[in-house]
Amino acid sequence: MVAVFSGEGGASSRVARGSLVLFLGRFLLKGVYFVRTIVLAHLLFPSDFGLFGLASLSLGFTTAFFVSGLNASIVHAKEEPIQYLNGVWTVNIIRNTLLALLVFATAPLAAQFFNNAVIIPMIGVLALTIFIDGFANVGIVLLEKELQFNRKFLFDVSIVILEVFSVILAALLLHSAWALVVGALANRIIGVVLSYVFHPYRPHFTRDLSGVWRLFHYGKWVSFTAILGFLISQGDNAVVGRMLSVEELGYYQLAFTLAFIPALEFSRVLGNVLFPMFAKLEQLHQSLERSFIEASRMIFAVVTPMSFGLLLVVPEFVHVFYGPQWSAMVPIVNVLLIYGFLRSFEFIAKPLFMGIGKPKITFFTQVAQFVGMFLFIVPLTNNLGAVGTAWAVVIGGCASVLVLFIAIQREFHFSLHVYKDMFLLSTVAAFAMYGILFGFRLFVPIAGGYLLLFDIVFGALLYIVFLFSLDLLYGKKIINSLLWLKRKL
Repeated sequence: MVAVFSGEGGASSRVARGSLVLFLGRFLLKGVYFVRTIVLAHLLFPSDFGLFGLASLSLGFTTAFFVSGLNASIVHAKEEPIQYLNGVWTVNIIRNTLLALLVFATAPLAAQFFNNAVIIPMIGVLALTIFIDGFANVGIVLLEKELQFNRKFLFDVSIVILEVFSVILAALLLHSAWALVVGALANRIIGVVLSYVFHPYRPHFTRDLSGVWRLFHYGKWVSFTAILGFLISQGDNAVVGRMLSVEELGYYQLAFTLAFIPALEFSRVLGNVLFPMFAKLEQLHQSLERSFIEASRMIFAVVTPMSFGLLLVVPEFVHVFYGPQWSAMVPIVNVLLIYGFLRSFEFIAKPLFMGIGKPKITFFTQVAQFVGMFLFIVPLTNNLGAVGTAWAVVIGGCASVLVLFIAIQREFHFSLHVYKDMFLLSTVAAFAMYGILFGFRLFVPIAGGYLLLFDIVFGALLYIVFLFSLDLLYGKKIINSLLWLKRKL
């Protein structure tokens, strides 16, 4: 087992390279998606995003209760995964066909719940995406298990570019929420076709499903977690769609996407690529502990200044890129940035427990988040609108992080000094950056795209100077993490 963490072809080395590839890849993909969002924000209305959001909610609510967790089980399985692929593919087709029929049949009920009959035909078309997705080549999961991150990146980026082209073309022609429906359908068709292009395995139907039931022992916790994950990630949208208007749902959904940029584009990617490595290092406690500490330190060093910086520039950012018609989303973004920062810790901690074969920990964190959010979401939304919904989401995020902290302590028994090393320097440097930029704005108001760009670049340079100056004074922890990453590369 020691070999997986050492040597040129060791797991840590391959994962570090994969982290770099996926980080740069996700940065590129987020850039493409950002352009997509900006173009669509100018071609469509907030109500169009809200209508599509209601239709997607109806789809997700039905499918969330039938998540199998089998793909994650294949990644975690210690034995040869090929023996499971045909059975998983067969189950996926059967499951998705039944789910598509169920979604189609319950569309009128969803429309009645949201008091909006316009979404019925949209739900009917989106049901096709479930059916189509069932035929995806299950062999594509092996790219993650085998740490083939370059190929995984090419697969992902191909889907995104083709989908973005499709949805923008549809928006230019239709100028309605149907453009987003067309984009979702195109995404699934493209994904299924490319899954056979990017992996040579060719699944076929089988009657032998015994291996699938063995996988379900692990996958059941993934399934339970996925159900709660949907209720948490989409429950707020459902409350906004039910209690408020489709326009406010449109504002809320785009605000959520913008607020999550700092958390998603580094911590989530690194967490995803570390999941296979954590699975390989399950029996190497010291190596596992060090990997978690180094990865956490790097995540906080990147996510903290991005969250602070975005908090400062949100009004100008929305005005310049989205347009003045989207200014109502600014106060929602300000609150959700707190939640995005909390999630950055979850994105590294949850893959840790998934990788070492303890998915029930992530399930319990979801329970805490669900309870924390839904205790407050209705009264806060009723009194503060979508901003109140955002605050309820933050409360749920705090509950989730608390449970993860307790679980990590039981697993590793970290001292307070370890946590201080993870995030203190980055937090102090980010506060210093924020203070200087705030003072600068008192004398030079930010008006226009060029001044906004200068503000962002100047802030990034300030943070780098502050961070590494503090790091040199207090033990070179950040530098050592960078050197550790360089050795693995």
